[in-house]
Formats: sequence, structure tokens, C-alpha cells
Amino acid sequence: MSKRNDFNNDDYLNPYTAYQQAYANSRGLAQKSATKTRSRKRKRNFILYYILLFVLILAVGIILSLTVFFKLEKIGVEGVNMYDYEQIVRASGIIKNDNMFRVDTGRASDAIMSNLIYCESVEVQKKFPSAVVIKIKEGNIAFSAFCGEFYAYLSENGRILEVGQLKKYPGSVVVKGLVSNDVKAGDFIDVCSDDPNSTENYDETDQAESDPQISNLFAAERFNAVRQIFNAIEEAELSGIKEIDVQNITDIKLRYKNRLILNLGDVEDICYKLKSMKKIIKDKIEKSENGTLYYVKSPHSMTESFHFNPD
Repeated sequence: MSKRNDFNNDDYLNPYTAYQQAYANSRGLAQKSATKTRSRKRKRNFILYYILLFVLILAVGIILSLTVFFKLEKIGVEGVNMYDYEQIVRASGIIKNDNMFRVDTGRASDAIMSNLIYCESVEVQKKFPSAVVIKIKEGNIAFSAFCGEFYAYLSENGRILEVGQLKKYPGSVVVKGLVSNDVKAGDFIDVCSDDPNSTENYDETDQAESDPQISNLFAAERFNAVRQIFNAIEEAELSGIKEIDVQNITDIKLRYKNRLILNLGDVEDICYKLKSMKKIIKDKIEKSENGTLYYVKSPHSMTESFHFNPD
């Protein structure tokens, strides 16, 4: 019995042929790898190229924007009566044909506020591509403040418009106890903070003069009281007030037609007090009488009353 031969000639691979196939396969893989490497390198080169191109275009755009384009051609001014156009533009420091991006709107606003006292608020706006608009709100004299040696004129927002005046502004109410004689034109009396206890630990008479910060707090508190008083006078339709004394904001006094003193205490319920006093003046006090009308609130019974003491 012959032995079965399972060997198939087709399965037999010549060593040389096997080598050629292996070489061809490895070469093909190497070529594919090289192709992928070149492709990745080409992509990186393209990315770098586009980045450099973008940076170049951006740089050219910035240079052109700061030199050739966006030149300031028009400066507009709104809301002024006390100053002319040239004064506003000169004070702002803004120059025509300057580049729009170089215009510092904040600095221009501050410069106008500092140099032109009656400009109470200033807003400078850029209107691209070639214009700037300066919007101004002018302050008007709302009252005169007696400073001990002279009068200062203040706006309704507390800006000191003029100082060193020998007389009050014609027709204005005089406020005493609000500002000292070292105030400067252009300064603002800041509105007091909303915290009613911000100065409760200080004695006004003993410490305000020695500590400027405390003094400023009390000046702001008094100014807050003055604003409330003016609002209450308007709401009560009480004409004839000539003077407001806020040297002590817990003992506020108003001079009415130079013949009556209205003693209000503090600013709490100020409108109610003035309306009640207006009615008492009309119904119970003779037009020829002089004296002091007191508002009295008992700390024990919490009752309120009004008393008139003639001179």
C-alpha cells in the first residue's frame, strides 16, 4: 500500500519568490508611510502659511486703520448754552484728522469737566467711521450756600459752580451749614450713602473738623437733607422760603418771608411738616406777625404737635 502524499505543489513557494513578495510588501508599506508623512507635513505647512498670512493681513489692516482709514472729520457738540463750540472742542483735546481709534473718550470727558465748570456731565461718543459727538448737560445755579465769608453757587446735583461771591445769586434760596469757606469751584458734594448708621458713632461737633473724611460724610448727609427739603417745598407748594439752615440736621430751620422761622427738627416726614405749617401760617398766623413755628414730637407719648412762639 502506497503512502499518501498530502503535499501540494501549489503550496510550495520558492524562497526567492517569497523574498521578492516580502520585499514588495515592505516597500509598499514604506511608500504609504512616506506618503502619509509628506501629506501631514504639507498640511502643517499650509496651516503655518495661512496663520502667517492672517497675521500679515491683520497687521496691515491695523496699520492702515491707524494711519489711512478712520480719520476724524467731524466733531459734534450737543446741549451747551454757556460755552461756544470752540471752547468745548478745545477743552476736550480732540483734534480733527486724528485717528478715531486714538481718541480717548474718557480723557476728553474728564478734561471738559475739569476745565468748564458749568458742564455738569459729559459723554463723548464715537460715531464710526469719522465722527465724534460730545453730549453735555450743563449745571444751573439751584441755590446759594453761605460759607461764612462769602457765597458759593451750587447746582441741584451738588456741583460748586462759583465761589467767592459777595452776594447770593439773585432770587436764590440761601443754604447755611452746607459747605466751608475752603471749597473750590468744580467740586462735587457727594450724595450721602444709603446707610443711615454710617456716621452714628461720631460726634459731629467734636470730630468733624479734625477728620476731613468725617467732615465730607456730614457734608454729604447735609446735602442729602437739602435735596429732600427742596423736593418737599415743591411738593407742598410752599413759596416764600428764603433760607435753609442745616448746620444741625436734627434741628433744621427754614426762614419764611424773612418774618417766620420754621423749626422742623430732622428730615423725617418733611413734606407732612411743611404742608401742616403752610396751613397753620395761612389760617392761624397773622401776616404781620413774626416768630418761630415749631414742630414738636414727644419722645414718650409719640404725639406730634405744632407751636407758634411770636417774637
